[in-house]
Amino acid sequence: MMVLVGPKGVGKTTLGQYMAQHYDWRWQDTDQVMCDRLDIGDIRDAYQQLGEQAFRLLESEVIGTCLAKDLDILTLGGGALACAATRQRLHHHCCVVLSMTTHQLWQRWQNNSRLRTWLPGPQPWISFNAYLVKRQHDVASVQVSLTLDASK
Repeated sequence: MMVLVGPKGVGKTTLGQYMAQHYDWRWQDTDQVMCDRLDIGDIRDAYQQLGEQAFRLLESEVIGTCLAKDLDILTLGGGALACAATRQRLHHHCCVVLSMTTHQLWQRWQNNSRLRTWLPGPQPWISFNAYLVKRQHDVASVQVSLTLDASK
């Protein structure tokens, strides 16, 4: 199973959907699985209702369930690697990191109203950079099989 990881908005779900459709691969997106399980339409609502700690624990449980399935590709939420239990679950799996430059990702966030809602406070650039630094640290703590430049 290939597990796609990376920050919010980098294109994990889009790539997962594309690969599933074009190669007839079995695919799941953990954000969608969580929304289905909680009967919530948007992952942001789940995050806000549960709070980060409970959200990450549930997310890790969902990831464990998905990893046990016969899937070809699994896409994780942008913050999934923040949970140590999730990082441990991924230890023996093929993790593919999708990345792009900070500037390119910032532009993507600025042009997408759904992504902009994740930026709290009056200085979104500072919040965005803090988010990226944390996610880069999380990615550095898993065994990466491949890194793909998603900006192309």
